[in-house]
Amino acid sequence: MTKERINWQLGDIARMKKPHPCGSVDWRLERVGMDMRLVCLGCGRELKLPRRDFEKRVRQKISPAEQ
Repeated sequence: MTKERINWQLGDIARMKKPHPCGSVDWRLERVGMDMRLVCLGCGRELKLPRRDFEKRVRQKISPAEQ
């Protein structure tokens, strides 16, 4: 089963499968490329992940307009 590729842009909100220790599951993308830099919308913590790991952990994309 192949997963559909999502076109990510700066400012997009990613809903992850597992919650952050602060309880939030939503993260804002600050850098898009080989590495993804995310900011937790609950506590503001920054996280940098390789794109491959990020795509395994993400559940869905929420556009900034929906927030």
